[in-house]
Amino acid sequence: MKKNYIAITFTLLLVLITLNGRAQSASQHKADKDYNQYAYIDAIATYEKVAEKGYKDQEMFQRLGNAYYFNGELTKAAKWYQALFEMNPEQEPEYYYRYAQTLKATGDYAKADKTLESFNKKKTADKRGELFENNKNYLEQIKANSGRYEIADAKINSTQTDYGSAYYDNKLVFASARDTGGIAKKTFKWTNKS
Repeated sequence: MKKNYIAITFTLLLVLITLNGRAQSASQHKADKDYNQYAYIDAIATYEKVAEKGYKDQEMFQRLGNAYYFNGELTKAAKWYQALFEMNPEQEPEYYYRYAQTLKATGDYAKADKTLESFNKKKTADKRGELFENNKNYLEQIKANSGRYEIADAKINSTQTDYGSAYYDNKLVFASARDTGGIAKKTFKWTNKS
């Protein structure tokens, strides 16, 4: 009787682990599909749910970092790039560069500089690395140039992303994520915004 109880318990435990693994695999597959279709916001939501359950995967951390990076959320990207480098410090050169940029965004300039130096060693002919090597005192230059201009709201911007202004036919044109209030509402899968 005791052997049957142990066998049944073991079997149930094995089934639960298998089902959990399949559910996690299905979630990750959905997130991968979203990521590959540039639906970064949807991919982030799914990847983070998987990560919250304790699952760690190098490619998932790369994609989480990238998805936040490509949406300009550098502080959140830094979290996932840090997890990536903690898992495996040997990454492709581009990840060193992106991680360095996110570290700058969080104010960790010393670690950003070390990461850029590593990027330079891995990708010696990259112009971004050359720029860093030739401008290692960039913080001093930023301080020297600070306060030279006053930045003010032009009162034409929306609360959404507005960028890329140009002149066309004697008119100012620009790209924006603002909702124009038309009949059909289109959202861009990259950001889930208009």
